Amino acid sequence: MKSLADRIEQYLKVLIERSDCKTLEVQRTELAETFGCAPSQITYVLATRFTREEGFITESRRGGKGYVRIRRVDRETVPNAGVCSQEEAFARLEVLLKRGLLSRREVELLKCVMSQKVLGPMGLETDFLRAKMLHAVCELLNV
Repeated sequence: MKSLADRIEQYLKVLIERSDCKTLEVQRTELAETFGCAPSQITYVLATRFTREEGFITESRRGGKGYVRIRRVDRETVPNAGVCSQEEAFARLEVLLKRGLLSRREVELLKCVMSQKVLGPMGLETDFLRAKMLHAVCELLNV
């Protein structure tokens, strides 16, 4: 028999896959009521099963009108660990080009802006900034 966390994960993944834009927005309390559990159990499932490494981005807003938004993303385009080398960023931009999400001109402009020549000498701060820029582009494109 599957655990409660497994059932919640499977339920959410099915709803995400049925969604046209691979995004799901639910209320944590309503989901907890559906499964007869505490909202903290939903939080646990989101934190452990819907991670960036698994190909998901989760956003939440607490309070009366709060929600949880889960979005499936292409792991090839989202930088991990908050840092991204110039080579990794350029490769991810090429993936976005191949998927038809960016034009050649847009890719070249972004490469210029994310280049070592513009951002300065190699280092963790530069890689962090590059990752933030790439993340912003991916969010804008909803990938």
